[in-house]
Amino acid sequence: MEFLNQLNEEQKKAVQHFEGPALVLAGAGSGKTRVITYRIAYLHVKHRVSLHNILAVTFTNKAADEMKERVESLLGISTRGLWIGTFHSMCARILRYHPDETGFSSNFSIYDTSEQKHVIKKIMDRIKPPSKKITPAYVKKKISMFKNNLVMPEQVPVYSEIDYFITRVYSEYQDLLVEYNAMDFDDLLVNTVSLLENNERVRKEWSERFRFILVDEYQDTNYAQYVLLKNLTYSHKNLFVVGDDDQSIYGFRGANLENILNFDKDFPDAAVYKLERNYRSTPVILHAASSVIANNSMRKGKTLWTVKEGGEKIRVFHAYSDLEEAEKIADLLEQELKNRKRGDILIAYRTNAQSRVIEEVLRRRGIPNRVVKGIRFFERKEIKDILGYLRFILNPNDMASFVRIVNTPPR
Repeated sequence: MEFLNQLNEEQKKAVQHFEGPALVLAGAGSGKTRVITYRIAYLHVKHRVSLHNILAVTFTNKAADEMKERVESLLGISTRGLWIGTFHSMCARILRYHPDETGFSSNFSIYDTSEQKHVIKKIMDRIKPPSKKITPAYVKKKISMFKNNLVMPEQVPVYSEIDYFITRVYSEYQDLLVEYNAMDFDDLLVNTVSLLENNERVRKEWSERFRFILVDEYQDTNYAQYVLLKNLTYSHKNLFVVGDDDQSIYGFRGANLENILNFDKDFPDAAVYKLERNYRSTPVILHAASSVIANNSMRKGKTLWTVKEGGEKIRVFHAYSDLEEAEKIADLLEQELKNRKRGDILIAYRTNAQSRVIEEVLRRRGIPNRVVKGIRFFERKEIKDILGYLRFILNPNDMASFVRIVNTPPR
């Protein structure tokens, strides 16, 4: 297995872990994705584990595709039979295998954000909210929060008129989804957990199918995903998770940092590995980042290091207004562009609203730039219209798709 020679000692120890639970604390730029892909190859080559019995879960389709390409490159064979994908895609596949147990047919539709809001608005047109501040977007966010914590409509605590309203909409929303033979993305998790917990035969079938489960970005998992993994590993405990407790930034989306912090409590016999060598940054950047993050109270703790040398000092500028900030950025750009190409420079901002004043100043100074914030491919109107036709053909109960296409194009 010559490919092991491409790993450092920390990575190699994690990759060679065989059975039992394992937590890999991987700092930024330490090669965590490499550890997952090489471990899949190691399990297959060294321990003769069939790719059919391995599941690798990540958070984006792009990451899943890259992971699959890396595994195929390492093994030199097709990865057909190996499940590498997002939590939602994995759950959708499982649910389509079990229409009799779920109450949905195997051709159920999956609703995105706009379709969820459409269904919720339909309910709210009939049931008036107690306040104008209660919008379909707000109700959708609350319903998603409940589902991420596996709280069903009948379990929602009601302390106010608003709570009662949201609970009622939540209940009717779920009824309509069943009528439309549709699920939203949160339902994919909720319904898979329900399927596994309420059907011992099905739980045993999938737990024995996936004898080795690997999870990337474990610090971003929510409670529903945590329970899902516990069910899938109940017969063997071969759960291998990789994450960084210092990079948990999706709490607003339901991510539960305690999943990674309490991993060794959930699995007392878990092996813990730390990837601390950074391949991406200079010592200056690492020292600054480590000094800031050391103040966090909820963390396991690790010390990142690099063999790189030097690095420019970090400069901090405190502006008194957004205009002063934009002018300073333009000043710096004019200096840098004397020795660099425009394509070498990136301006990052926290919210899209901050870009307006920066764009205005750069335009006034005559500094060419390109703002990268386009509409995602599958969110474009023409693409959603085409998908609406296809989904209605497959699922005639899908009323959200019917409403979308009935007058598209205008007749």
